[in-house]
Amino acid sequence: MFQDFMARGLYKTIDFLHKTGIEIPNVQLNLSKEEYLSITFYNLKEYKKVYYFLLCPESSNFKEEIVFCKCCSNLKIYLRNYSLYKSKGCVRGYNKEYSNMGRGFKESDDPTYNNTPNNPTYSNNTPHPSTIIKLSLNNDPFLLFLEGIFTSNYKLLLQSIHLNPFFWEAYLFLINLTDLNNVDLLNLDTPLSDYFYMTLFVTKSITRKFKMIDNYKNLLGAVYYHKREFNKSEEIFKEITNQSFFNLDYIDLYSNILYINKDPEILILAQRCLDLNKYRPETLCCIANYYSLNNDHLKAIDYYQMVIKINPNYFIIYTLLGNEYLEEKEIKKAIKSYNEGIKKCNEDYKSWYNLGRAYENLSMNETALFFF
Repeated sequence: MFQDFMARGLYKTIDFLHKTGIEIPNVQLNLSKEEYLSITFYNLKEYKKVYYFLLCPESSNFKEEIVFCKCCSNLKIYLRNYSLYKSKGCVRGYNKEYSNMGRGFKESDDPTYNNTPNNPTYSNNTPHPSTIIKLSLNNDPFLLFLEGIFTSNYKLLLQSIHLNPFFWEAYLFLINLTDLNNVDLLNLDTPLSDYFYMTLFVTKSITRKFKMIDNYKNLLGAVYYHKREFNKSEEIFKEITNQSFFNLDYIDLYSNILYINKDPEILILAQRCLDLNKYRPETLCCIANYYSLNNDHLKAIDYYQMVIKINPNYFIIYTLLGNEYLEEKEIKKAIKSYNEGIKKCNEDYKSWYNLGRAYENLSMNETALFFF
């Protein structure tokens, strides 16, 4: 299992499994010279180089298209197609919209597309799929994963997960395609399904039953935060940050709690995050919270905007940014920011409430009452 993840550069999966306490074994990759070189280029983010390096006679007939050929190993097919996908700028983390690839695709070309807004096969926020040439059929979980993300088809991602229930990156893409229309159709029951529903709750405020697993404490703290059990969340994050080195995942939520409590510890947290990784959005958010607490709202705005550039779908930031605009009496910008947050997560009550506050500042009380 871990050999498959390592060979395909699925480091987010390996990292996540480590965070949940799963022991990572010693891994030896038994690969050909061509596969080793491909993985090297892939890890160096030389995606076009990987793609052309792995072109075979069959895929050469359909250049710049997704081709599942008969002549290559599953690993080569995966690396070639995913590299093409990434070279198009389709993936910069798991929260951005996917770009179209291929040529000449129409909705009517796909027999599963029924042209209704409630069709669960596709997310409303993602473009329609590209041309895919399937010269062979294969139940490899990683190839099903690729086809699932290329076509925004959550059913293929589910198949991939059922074939390899520890494939966390498939869960992450599935979260992108999950909404209130299709969440009850998932019926996930795997070793990672509770983590999936916890992450879904934290990232999209979609609530379904899950066990509160404490192996991954950062995620547990985030769940308590979004359940508004701030004391429990603070206790967990305090335990995490008492270590000399700690995981930055969701640590910005701890900073939010310190901000609410006007705790001077917020400066120490920001400094420690800065020492660990100054480019993480969580770090930038902690710094922004510190400046906001010290009434330096313009600097806070700058840092929140940097967070949005890195992770434009992180809905909480739009609320925090809108709050800073309110402090600066830039009501129109605040309203725009809150609306962006609602677009990212329609269930985020804070954006709705603060939108009401913004209209109240404009003396538009009836409109404000609607949002309240």
